[in-house]
Amino acid sequence: MDLEALGLQWDGDVLYQSERTDLYNDFLHAQLAPLAYGCNCSRKSLNDYAERQGIPTSPYPRLCLPRHLTGDLTGHLSRHLSGAGYKVRLQLADYLLGFWDGIQGPQWQNPQQSEGDVVVRRQDGTINYILAASIDDGLQNISHVMRGLDILPMTTAQISIMRAAGLPTVDHWAHLPLMLNAQGQKLSKQNLAQPIDSAYPSELLQTAFTLLHQPKVDLDTPERMLQQAIVQWNMSALVGKQTLGIGE
Repeated sequence: MDLEALGLQWDGDVLYQSERTDLYNDFLHAQLAPLAYGCNCSRKSLNDYAERQGIPTSPYPRLCLPRHLTGDLTGHLSRHLSGAGYKVRLQLADYLLGFWDGIQGPQWQNPQQSEGDVVVRRQDGTINYILAASIDDGLQNISHVMRGLDILPMTTAQISIMRAAGLPTVDHWAHLPLMLNAQGQKLSKQNLAQPIDSAYPSELLQTAFTLLHQPKVDLDTPERMLQQAIVQWNMSALVGKQTLGIGE
């Protein structure tokens, strides 16, 4: 595995979100039930509605919410969690939430106004990242989260979900700058970015530390290089940066 070749290890057993669907659905049926509702709006129907009303499609205009508010809550949600043709949306907090980002600085956002009622379960039963991450992080008492800047807009949504689920929230957030291709797109499989080549892990780590604007690390085994990098890690070199590239 690439992580092992790079000297990266993990604590305890690896949890696979694909194997925890029942757990996520349990939270939807219980703690999150007052905020969850089924939705069968297609992208086309939403676009048609938005065109007729002269409004944007985001955030979601809550076309399916009235059925949730006027019907039997438990029965309504149970049918839509188990029935085909329905996605499940979650109403996010409608007030200002803030947190300190160790790289991007202070952040304030009203998750309901910015994200609306987010889809947390797709029509095929797949659980979306935001719900899975919220429950997994809370149940594991995760205190520090470092991830890509592209996830930053969803952070207040995650805080909102964790609070609604009665789970402890994350204490420290840090959203890393993104690497972009020549077209200004984030490097990802979706944009056909090439996978890393872990055949030369030590050289790969050196490149990574350079991109992260960290002090030079001696070429050695990956394990020793990581230990040196930890000792001399300098978060201030990343503060305020939104993109990464050699020579910046």
